[in-house]
Order: sequence, then structure tokens, then C-alpha cells
Amino acid sequence: MRFFVIFTLVLLWFLPLEYRDLIRPDEGRYAEIAREIWINHNWITPTLNGLHYFEKPPLQYWATSLFFHIFEPAAWTARLWPAITGFSGILLTLWLGKQLQLKLISYFAALIQISTILYVGSGHFNTLDMSLCFFLQLTLFGYIKHYYFPQHIKSSAWIIGIGIAGAFLSKGLIAIILPGTVFIIDSIWHQEKNFWKISTQSRIWGIAFLLSLPWCIAVSIKNPGFAYFFFIHEHFDRFTTPSHHREGPIYYFIPILLIGFLPWTFIWIQSLKNYLTKIKQSINKNKIFTQSTKHSFDLKKHTRLQRIFIIWSITIFIFFSVSHSKLPSYILPIFPTMAWLLAFSLERYPHFHWRKSIIASLVFWITVLIFAPLIKNYISNEWSRELYKNYYIYLYSSLLCMIIGCFILLASMFEKNLSFSSQEKLKFWYWPILLWSLGIQFAFQGYQAFSPQQSIKILVNQVLQQEKFKKEFKFYSVNTYDQTLDFYINRTTTLVNIEDEMEFGCKQKPSLCIKSIKEWETLWLNEKNNAYAILPTKLYEEYYKTLPMQLLGKNQRHAIIKRFNNIN
Repeated sequence: MRFFVIFTLVLLWFLPLEYRDLIRPDEGRYAEIAREIWINHNWITPTLNGLHYFEKPPLQYWATSLFFHIFEPAAWTARLWPAITGFSGILLTLWLGKQLQLKLISYFAALIQISTILYVGSGHFNTLDMSLCFFLQLTLFGYIKHYYFPQHIKSSAWIIGIGIAGAFLSKGLIAIILPGTVFIIDSIWHQEKNFWKISTQSRIWGIAFLLSLPWCIAVSIKNPGFAYFFFIHEHFDRFTTPSHHREGPIYYFIPILLIGFLPWTFIWIQSLKNYLTKIKQSINKNKIFTQSTKHSFDLKKHTRLQRIFIIWSITIFIFFSVSHSKLPSYILPIFPTMAWLLAFSLERYPHFHWRKSIIASLVFWITVLIFAPLIKNYISNEWSRELYKNYYIYLYSSLLCMIIGCFILLASMFEKNLSFSSQEKLKFWYWPILLWSLGIQFAFQGYQAFSPQQSIKILVNQVLQQEKFKKEFKFYSVNTYDQTLDFYINRTTTLVNIEDEMEFGCKQKPSLCIKSIKEWETLWLNEKNNAYAILPTKLYEEYYKTLPMQLLGKNQRHAIIKRFNNIN
């Protein structure tokens, strides 16, 4: 049974990667940066649409470029690095359990981790947060390994150093700030001194700098403006000012956490209510958990392990809550530790202990099922309403999986006389977790229904049936920049009246950017050769009678045109 569950979860994790078209902005952006690295063989200076792009470090771009080289540029290869790092994070959880002889608890934690909405979603969208999550998890687990096995300080230092370097090359300075803050708090709390010995720290930072500094030095030499933009504008300005237009209230991540941790949210809330009480009861018994294995850690190490997970979760949650830049996936790094904390409770208590939580979950999913058809009434855009109707089948399939999983749990939970061993407890959750994982995949893969609105691929494919974009002709992006365009047309464009995230790159290469639509109109009228342009549909309706153009294709968002006066 265990092999079947693992095999099915692996299939559910990797098979759907190609199902959805890449969507804007993140998936198209990061796929295109990797494509340009692959085409130009420039591994030092990342570019987006031919413009310098220093908002994020290059590790994921490098990995994706390598996948493009080995396989081909495609949606599944663009998403392969988040998928690999996400699944590797689950394997890390199992590895830590093996190291600490907490195998059963680590199985619970891994199953929770692989079946939460935000973790699964982040592993199947081409963003940088899963890569960061994996390397931060590696850093934390290296620190825990150091505490449990101080005699293995060299291997622990390597794990921590690689984790810091990987996290830095994934998303920057938070690779140092977040784990550093957690380790300081934990060390003060537990009067930890060995970790801060000069020999230990020099080994950790030597490894981290050896792996991360070469790129920083190389890109700074080649691009003198990199250091200020990357370290000041993209880190301190992003955190302390609303310059990136991603503000949110202080409670922004509370609903994200509650929704993102589904379908485990209600169970996790119940475990929080009695967590401190049960720890005190365990202290009185001089044990914190009873395992089916013969090994039992002493009380201090078990208590500290959970404290580290709590400190980690709270610190990261507070850090991003006070930041002026907020996106839902920023709190992803706390999901592995939350899974561990819940796993401790699942292993300890009998299955029927969670009956109320499962009933609450069941009521929640049934309520969503009842009200799901009404959501379209609150969508003002007619096109979005039509696309949402196409999403129904995926949404209903997802909700049915969630509901059936809850029913299976309840059917067993009402048999009060059953007494499960730890191994049997784990088996008790297999089918519900498989159904929940399948339900989450239905919900996410069903987002393909919104592809006409969120991706340019369908429109581009329509155009390609009649027109092959010739590289020698200019292609303008007028008053719009759909980040999926460059990837699907396999070329860059000249930006017209676009700045935002491209402002720095346009300053470095002004020839690739046109500041105003008026300037583009002049160029378009005087263009000697054929040229292409993509522009908002409303703008096309203003210009199609006054400028020479042939419509190649359009939808409610975009129109793709070609000059008609010199058509080959």
C-alpha cells in the first residue's frame, strides 16, 4: 500500500506540468529569461526581452536553461525546477525523520506537505518561491542536524552553507536574514554556544561565499549598476517602501495561511488549541512522544525541535507581514515546519481525536460546493464569467475529491473501539490524502480554462496558422507587455510606452524601448519593411482606420497586427 501511495503521489506531482499554458506575469517572465540565457549563452547577465533584469538572482534561470538544453523549451521544462525542488523538500522531510529516528512522524509531515494547497500550487507554477523554500528548509535541517549530532559538524556545515548559497541564488539576502534571525533566537533561548564557534561559522560562510559570491562579482564587474539596484532597490527599498506596488495590510497573510494550508487547516487549528497543554502533560511523563520504534529521544531535544519549528514559522510569518511587499507565496517556507508540528500531533493522538476538525472540513467543502456557482455573479467582466463556466468541471471534481476524502475519514472515526498502532494510523490517512492531492490538482490544472485571458499562447497559435513571425521584421509591444509573449513567439520585442519592471533595463538599452505611442506611430508609418505589433484591443480599435495594418488575430485583451503595405 505504501508503495502505491508514493507512486501515485509522484505521478500526481510530475505528470500535470505540461497541461496548462504558461500564464502571466511570473511564469512567462521566468521562462523567457531562461530561454534568453539558453539562446545567448550569457550565464552572467540575466535578460528579459533583451533588457538587463536584475530583480532576482539566476539559479532558477540557470536550471531551467539547462532543462531547455537537455529537453526543449516547453511549459513542463519551465516548471521542472519548482517541481523538483518542491518534491525534494518532501524528501528532505523524510531524510530528517530518518536522521532523528522519527520516521513515522516524518511520513506524516511529508504527506501533509505534499497535500497542502499552497505547497502543491507553488510546486507547479514557474515562480522562484519553491526554490527558496527548499534551500531554506535545507539550511534549517542542517542546523537541526548540528544540534542532534554535534560530532558531525563538518557535514552539517556543508548542508547549511549549501542551503544559504542556494537560497541566496534563488532570491537574495533573505537567505541570510531569515535563518540567521531564527538561529540567533534559538541560540539565546537555549544558550547555544557551539554553533557560533569561529571554526563552525568560518566553515559555513566559507562554503556559502564560495558558491554564491562568484556570480555576484562577475555580474558586478560586467554591469556597474548591478550592486545598487539588486542589493538596495530590490531588497531594502522593497521591504521598507511601497515602491513595488505590492502592499497589503498587516493581516494579509492570515487568510493566505488559512486557505493555503487546506485541507489541513481545521485539523491544524485544533492541534494548536491543545498543543501547549499536551506538551506539559508529556513533560510530566518525561516523554514527548511514544513511537512504535524502540528509540526515544530525551525530553529536551524533542522540546527544542518543536520550538525551533515554532520560532521558524512565527519569525518568517512576522517578517513578511511587516514588509511593504507582499505576495501569497512569500510564506511558503513555513509550510514544511507547520507540517512537522501537525505531524507530531497526528502521530500522538488516536484518529477519532480529529473528528470535530474533519466534520468542520466537510461542512466547509460542502458550503463551497453549494456557493461555487454563485461566484460568477460577482465577476464583472463578461469574458471572465464565460471562462469561469469552463472551470466548473474542474472545480466540482476538486470539491468532490475533498468531500469524499472527509467522508472516508469520518466513516472510520466513528468506530470508537478501533485502536490503531502508529503504523496503522499512517495507513488510515492514505486514501484521504490521495483524494485531497488529486482534488488540488484538479483545481490548479483547471486554471487552463482561463488561458485565453492569462496567457498569449492561444492567440499566438491562431496567428501562426497564417503567419510565421520573421526574425528580420521588428515586433512592437505597444502599451502592453504580456510576459508570456516572447516565450511563445520565440523572440524579443521592442517595448512601446512600457516601464515598470523594465525601467532599469530600458535605461541600460534605450534602443530597445520607445518612450511614447506618438513616437511609435511615426516609426510605424515610416517603416520600410514589414513589422508586427501587439497592442490592447481597445487601442487597436482606435488605430485600425488611421494606421496601415493587417489584423492577424485578436481576443478581448490583445490584437496582433502587421503592416499591410508591403506584405510578402
